[in-house]
Amino acid sequence: MARQKAPASEAGTISARELPSGTWQAETRYRLLGGSIERIRRNGETKGKAMRAVRDEIARIKELGSGGAQREGPGSCCHHS
Repeated sequence: MARQKAPASEAGTISARELPSGTWQAETRYRLLGGSIERIRRNGETKGKAMRAVRDEIARIKELGSGGAQREGPGSCCHHS
């Protein structure tokens, strides 16, 4: 059975892993209002900081979506650390 699609403006579970450099990387998938999925990935000194950065980015995307502001472009949320 296929899993159900997340509603628009909803994120999946945030996962985190430690990188060989010792920093942490957290990521999730986020369904945009148009229905497309975008991966959000952020790094941090600790697991908690990386996960917090992902949650902050989700909040930023939601704010931009409701406020009418434009995003930087496709996938732009995935290229920052």
